Amino acid sequence: MKSFKEAVAGTTCIVTFVVVGLWYARNPDRPECWLSFLNGKAPTVQSLPEVSVKRLDWSADGRKLLALSRGDVGSEGPLVVHDLSGSRLPVEIDDPGPASVALSPDGLDVLVATWHGQLLRISLESQRRECLLELPRPIGFCALAVSSDGRFAAAAASDGRIFVLSLRTGTLLKVLQGNPCNVSDLRFSSDARRLLSAVKDGSVDVWDLARGRREGSFAAHADPAMAAIFLPGEPRIMTAGMDDTIRIWNMADGREEWRGCFEHGRWA
Repeated sequence: MKSFKEAVAGTTCIVTFVVVGLWYARNPDRPECWLSFLNGKAPTVQSLPEVSVKRLDWSADGRKLLALSRGDVGSEGPLVVHDLSGSRLPVEIDDPGPASVALSPDGLDVLVATWHGQLLRISLESQRRECLLELPRPIGFCALAVSSDGRFAAAAASDGRIFVLSLRTGTLLKVLQGNPCNVSDLRFSSDARRLLSAVKDGSVDVWDLARGRREGSFAAHADPAMAAIFLPGEPRIMTAGMDDTIRIWNMADGREEWRGCFEHGRWA
C-alpha cells in the first residue's frame, strides 16, 4: 500500500512540474507568476500606463513616423520619431503642452505648435530649434498642418485665427479670420492652394489661400468635427466628427454625397 501511495504522489508531482514547465515555456517573461503560486502568494497585477496617441505623421518617403502621445509617456517624453530601421528618436520639448505636431515631408524637421502660443521648427539632426511665431498669452495654438511639398505651414490659434507661413523663408504670409471655436484639424490640398479646417462647433471650412478668404463652409456634424481631408481630384472632401459619422461632401454645391454611421458612442 505504501508503494502505491508513493507511486501516486510521484506521478502527481511529475504531472504538476510538466504543467508548470509547459506554462513557463509559453510565458518565459512571466516567471514571477508561477513562483508566487508555489510560494502561496497571489500574483501581482500590474496596471498598464495610461497613454494615448494624439497625432501621427509620416515623412513623404514613409521611412519616418512622428508620434505625439498623452498621459504617462515615460522617460522619452510625448514626442518620438520612429525610423523604418527600428530606431527611436525622442524630441525634447521645453513647453509642457504640445498641442499639435507635423513632420516635414523630407523627414528632417519637426514642427510643434504649443498650447502656450509658440510655433517651433526643430531639426532632427542637430536638435536646433527655431521659433517661427509666438502669440501673446493667453492665446495658444490648437492645430497644425504642413503642405505636401513642404513649402507652407498653417497653424490655428485658440482665438479662431489661422496663420499661414512660408517654411522656406520662415515668414508669415497670411492670417485668416476663422470661427472663434477651436480648430481640431487642418489640411492642405495637394497643390497647397486650399486649406481645410475642422472646427469644434461641427463646421468644416474651405479656405482659398490665394485670396485669403473662406471659399465655403459646411455644417458637417452635430458634434465637434475632428478631422477633414481633400479626396483625390479635390472636388470632394471627407469629414469625421464626434457624432460617430464620416461624411463625404461635394465642394461645388455643398451637398452631402455619403454618410457612414458607426454608433460607437452608445458603447461609451
